[in-house]
Amino acid sequence: MVVSNPNAAEERGDLEQNPPDAMKHISLCSLFGLATALVALAASLIVPGKGIPEASLGATRAQVEARLGPPQDLDRNEFRPSDVYALYYSRGIELVYTNDRVSMITLHPADKQWKPYAGATREGLSVLSNPADVPKMMGQPSAARDGVLNYVKLGLVVQIKNNRIDSLILRPPGV
Repeated sequence: MVVSNPNAAEERGDLEQNPPDAMKHISLCSLFGLATALVALAASLIVPGKGIPEASLGATRAQVEARLGPPQDLDRNEFRPSDVYALYYSRGIELVYTNDRVSMITLHPADKQWKPYAGATREGLSVLSNPADVPKMMGQPSAARDGVLNYVKLGLVVQIKNNRIDSLILRPPGV
């Protein structure tokens, strides 16, 4: 009885001479790569007006810290004492807690102190997107002024500086 080895062509080094085995190998690799990319995207989906996998709008500080751990830094706003800023520089995430609940999520690209947030919306918008492509992906903003594209109904603000996305801000829709 002869047992066929599906990797025989690869082991012999003759992928070009045995196309059926080569195609199986390439197809399996392509499917694995696509599946890996889809899992990565799903794990870091930005949902305007709702949140990110690591933190959702309305979540408590305890819920967020159970997922992310303690922030690398905390800051306060002297004009709004109920607001606490939790800074996760290594993840590109800045959270605003109002009365101990997430009221705003800011996602940062890479700069001196931030690593880029690794996620995107279903439309493909990320902190690495070209600012000129934002209206193509998200539609026309409710308001656009001084490098700020405000999508009020979606709960998304895109800040642009020096012709690049400076941050994506998620907040409740209508605010």
